[in-house]
Amino acid sequence: MQTIDIVIPTFKRAHMLLRTLESIRRARCPSGIFLRVIVVDNNSQDQTESIVREFSASSHLCVTYLHEARAGRSAAINAGVKSSEAEYVGFIDDDEELFPEWIEAVAEALQTTAADYLGGACVPDFTGILPDWLPSDWPGVLGDISGPEEVVQFTSEGNAFFTGGNGVIRRELFLRIGCYNPLLGRTGQQSLMSCEDRDLFDRLLEHGCRGFFVPSMKVWHHVPPERLTQEYFRRWAFDHGASLTVYSRLTGRSTKRSFFGVERWIWRSTAGHLVTLLTPRVASGIKRSQAFSSELHLREFAGRLRVRTYPLPQGEMA
Repeated sequence: MQTIDIVIPTFKRAHMLLRTLESIRRARCPSGIFLRVIVVDNNSQDQTESIVREFSASSHLCVTYLHEARAGRSAAINAGVKSSEAEYVGFIDDDEELFPEWIEAVAEALQTTAADYLGGACVPDFTGILPDWLPSDWPGVLGDISGPEEVVQFTSEGNAFFTGGNGVIRRELFLRIGCYNPLLGRTGQQSLMSCEDRDLFDRLLEHGCRGFFVPSMKVWHHVPPERLTQEYFRRWAFDHGASLTVYSRLTGRSTKRSFFGVERWIWRSTAGHLVTLLTPRVASGIKRSQAFSSELHLREFAGRLRVRTYPLPQGEMA
């Protein structure tokens, strides 16, 4: 019997969390797999606890409710990992839904690849009309994570990467590489800070762990109308730039030549986007989406510079 615990960190999304839980109940679970769901409530002030307990009482699934007082997605995930006793720990977010074949895809991949960890695609589920300014080169803003159409091994130079919004990791690996860094990632609904998944992925690669991208291991990612706004994209780009700088300073992983704490190639790229927006002939000949993409690159650059001299967050790895 292979055991998998699915950890769902959640914060004030009781209305969407129920959809997530229902998708797990509907997913096809092959024989030989024992599945448990661990919902980690990160100080929600809504009906999260009652919804989880009511769902657990009426479902055939084994569902555990946990409360984690320390704010932040990373802290919530770590609490779920520490409570798990399964061989593998899966991760999805509270605004996602499993495709019906998700558990089957995980079971097959673990059997055929002997993987230490797996990752899959996140397919955006839009509820609004896509605006003409939407840039195609910023898919991460809406949680659009894609990859190759066949199972491929994760590498540092590959075209697929692991995210905690759709992943499975052998639990004993956390004893070797550590859990999520609680100094990285979002805390609350206003913060759009990130890089906690990138940090964990880098450590998995550095320790020689074998991971695979599995295209059939898909989740829907709900995209509410308020995220399809330019203001949200601008906030995301700035906070992402700030996150990259904090991540680099905390881990010391960026070894490329830099100027004022920002890699030189980024300065050159930013200069190109600035020229695009400031040159009338160029600006008038590009689509709205291209112009907005250049603006987002400038905002990301501003985020990088803004925090390069700030005191780093203090704390210890979980």
